[in-house]
Amino acid sequence: MALDAKFDTVDNEGCTLHYWYQGSGPLLILVAGGGGNGEIWNGIVPLLARHYTVASFDRRGNLRSRLPKEKCQPLNIPQQARDVVAIIRAMGFKKAHIHGNSGGGLIALQLASTYSDFVEHVIAHESPTTAILPDAPQKLDFNASVYDTWRQYGSDAAWKAFSTEMVGFSFDGRDIPHETGDYFFQYEYLIFGLYTPDLDRIKRNNGSIAVAKGEGSGEAFYARTVDRQAEIIGCDKLIFPGAHLAFATNPQEYGTALLKAFKELETKSARNG
Repeated sequence: MALDAKFDTVDNEGCTLHYWYQGSGPLLILVAGGGGNGEIWNGIVPLLARHYTVASFDRRGNLRSRLPKEKCQPLNIPQQARDVVAIIRAMGFKKAHIHGNSGGGLIALQLASTYSDFVEHVIAHESPTTAILPDAPQKLDFNASVYDTWRQYGSDAAWKAFSTEMVGFSFDGRDIPHETGDYFFQYEYLIFGLYTPDLDRIKRNNGSIAVAKGEGSGEAFYARTVDRQAEIIGCDKLIFPGAHLAFATNPQEYGTALLKAFKELETKSARNG
């Protein structure tokens, strides 16, 4: 099954969101992290579309969902969660399965916290809730230094600095357009590094949720946050193949693991009534 998506848009809170979808069955929305490019999921869409109506989108302010400069503003994660709700409604669904990676995982957790009526099952992969780590001050200092690097030397240098925290894969941002990198560092990077959705509220909501990290991510800060998330929420902690961006580098293995994880959440929910 090849990628054969249908494209559409929905207007929400001053932004025209561009999304695409393929398949049939329950709705599964894939949420991108830094860079906001929904196409990063395209490698796993055909596999998932055998079981779900799979949708992805360019996040607010990014790529096709770009905003004019005068409307650009710092990242608002609750608003980005509402963008996902707008897509769910536009597609004619009442609820969706949600999967997000990295910053997209923060948005998935936000949905599980404050917009749980719109989610069926959530799997958040390596969401960087840095503030809950024991070494949070050092990590926040690092984030500030990367941001300062962007201010002084531009996005190429900032990506290179940021990549020193990545584990299990090589990444320096060279394939990311300067325009995308500049938007990320100016409006999103610091917020993604500071914000933590209300994990205690997610626990109280008692929804169907799991958190996941890559077997190749080692002791990367975004992998260690998964351990703490599982403890606080009281949910399953899953180990997925590959590292932070395995859905793009090893889509077949990652997609198979994601399918299995969602099926297990569905079975567990059905068993619990």
